[in-house]
Amino acid sequence: MLRPSSTTPPSRLGLYSFLCRPQDQPDPASTEPRIAETTDKPQAENSTPRPVMDHSKLIVEPDLSQMSSEELAEVYDLTVTKPDIGSVVFHGVTDCRDLDIAQTVVLKRGYVLVYPDPAKKPPPGEGLNKHATVTMYQCFPPGGHVKDEQALADYKVKIKKMTEEKSACTFIDYDCLTGVWTFEVERF
Repeated sequence: MLRPSSTTPPSRLGLYSFLCRPQDQPDPASTEPRIAETTDKPQAENSTPRPVMDHSKLIVEPDLSQMSSEELAEVYDLTVTKPDIGSVVFHGVTDCRDLDIAQTVVLKRGYVLVYPDPAKKPPPGEGLNKHATVTMYQCFPPGGHVKDEQALADYKVKIKKMTEEKSACTFIDYDCLTGVWTFEVERF
């Protein structure tokens, strides 16, 4: 999860919730985050370790279900997308064997959460706790779209400042007209 410091308790990051809530949507704080369902089927002793995914909720690229164990051990630029919500590109090589993507990556309107269970979070640089690019959709200014050119520019500056105040976050872009906000993180 993106958070300002290691002392911050696990929770959604309010900044993203505030910016990415369309007017007609309820505040995500009013409901608990629901994590995608996964299967708890034990693997046979000699079976290949396989990632667990819930394809009805997340799109994972490349298609891990078609990969061998050797290929799963070295997946380049793993991308997890939830349509109309956002995506995360985990840069570099990721070992996807035994990775439970549906339980590890939570994309909801207004926030991104990686490793919701802090006890399962690996050290920085390992697993999915690594350099990534996050793109969030439907992140409009409060009150809807801004039409004035100066107000658009001012709001983009505000988003940049708020993004870079967060530990390990780097602002890439924000478009008030499309509601697309992109930033990088060094770790989650």
